[in-house]
Amino acid sequence: MSPSGGPSPAAKRWIAILVSGIVSVWGVSVVLLCVPLGVDYASADALSVPEIRDRVVRELVQRTAGTYDSHPDPDIGRILIPGIESAAHGDIAINSNRFGFRERDYELPKPDDVVRVVLLGDSYVFGTNVEVEDRIGAFLEDLLLRGTRAPNRRVEVLNIGILSWNIVAECAYLRRTLSVLDPDLVLQIVVNNDLDDVDGVRGFGGLSRFSVRHRERAGSTVRSANPRLEMGIDEGAANLLTTWHDSFSRDRFRTAAGAIQKLSEALEAQGTRYALVVRWAGHKASTAAAALAEGLDPSDVLVMERGFIDDTSTWVADNDTHWNALGAELLAQAFYRWIIQGAHLSELDLDPDLKLRRRSRSILNAFEPSEPEPAAVQGLGTRVDFSELDVAAGQYVHTGVDGEGLVFPYAALTFQALRGGRLVLRGAALDRPEMNGATVKVAVDGRPVGRLELQAARAFEESFELGSEVGDYLSVTLTCDDWVYVGSDLRSCRSFRLTTVEVVPGD
Repeated sequence: MSPSGGPSPAAKRWIAILVSGIVSVWGVSVVLLCVPLGVDYASADALSVPEIRDRVVRELVQRTAGTYDSHPDPDIGRILIPGIESAAHGDIAINSNRFGFRERDYELPKPDDVVRVVLLGDSYVFGTNVEVEDRIGAFLEDLLLRGTRAPNRRVEVLNIGILSWNIVAECAYLRRTLSVLDPDLVLQIVVNNDLDDVDGVRGFGGLSRFSVRHRERAGSTVRSANPRLEMGIDEGAANLLTTWHDSFSRDRFRTAAGAIQKLSEALEAQGTRYALVVRWAGHKASTAAAALAEGLDPSDVLVMERGFIDDTSTWVADNDTHWNALGAELLAQAFYRWIIQGAHLSELDLDPDLKLRRRSRSILNAFEPSEPEPAAVQGLGTRVDFSELDVAAGQYVHTGVDGEGLVFPYAALTFQALRGGRLVLRGAALDRPEMNGATVKVAVDGRPVGRLELQAARAFEESFELGSEVGDYLSVTLTCDDWVYVGSDLRSCRSFRLTTVEVVPGD
């Protein structure tokens, strides 16, 4: 601060130099910033001064095209860049608060007079391609404000959701902020791609193509849409990640269920009501609910009606199943009904006679506990040929094989089992001397069955005994201890090529 209280010339020069030096790379005109702070730029590092650094960051945020920021917690992966204002995101413009969410700023710790509801989830909570006022949280907050008969209580419904967060990320974020966020009710909405990995962030706020939680896999990310995204198979192609049919799928469910249970226990210890809301549009919703709700009180689980999920009048567009204003309003009303029926926010003394749409009565169904049952798997056999990729071939790959049969450092596949059979891998090492001596560990259902040694450009055909301790379907994982960079920008990692993989009868 200068003696007169105005901005110091040194501070002005430092801000101008720092911002113009970065911004000029983008070809943007320099805007001189004024910060009421004095810094001796000849002897100090300007970015070590919090006020200058924060102002520089704010200016750069407004100039970047991306919207995401990395998070130091590998379970979280990413949030939004804090302080975004009217940034393009899909078909709309979004803002973000200081915590990196598409939400108003909120007080931490929570004030005593606030009743706080948290909607926890991914893009369906975030509100992809809908305005803030057309999201579930806005409608539910309005209902609670109109319905409360309690004086001197403020109501907040917060949307804590990031595009493509998975269940682990959702649970980790809320559990690790629980004592300061201090919600009175948590409604966690899980959808059928919430077993996927969470992508990280690359430069200028764009999404990376690697999982922050599994950087050692060097770009191999587990996603139900990998046949389309990585292999280039027809639109709508998906693998069998959400079917509960093989050990790989079951492990993904169990990891997610463990995160849910840990969050639920933390909420219970704090006296916070919790509900898991299952919106499962893929394979059997009953199986997903049973797998994810392990350890939960059945009354804490709600299963979304399939008719509502499939109702295109509630979608943003014919090819976008995120809820539009009608869908969000109906679901908010269904939540209000559930809150009233269970007296879950008794401190608000809610009006049970608030006028609601009749359609909202049947959207949320009670969960009936059962053992998870594998979904019916059609067309999954014992052999896949990576030279003939089609929708059926995409079912075999959980992750790690691209459209040319090139294999990432980590790959996971699934096949129909043959007890006492053999797993046969055919392919070739890449024509790159860097791969000489690299080793691929081969495992079936998590059990090591052998190794494959690579020599540059050399073809291989290797067979591995499966034994009799296998189920109806196999999970095959291939983990290579080295890789090379490929692609025009040398930013993709590959280890070898597969031509065919098959399960054959034993000798």
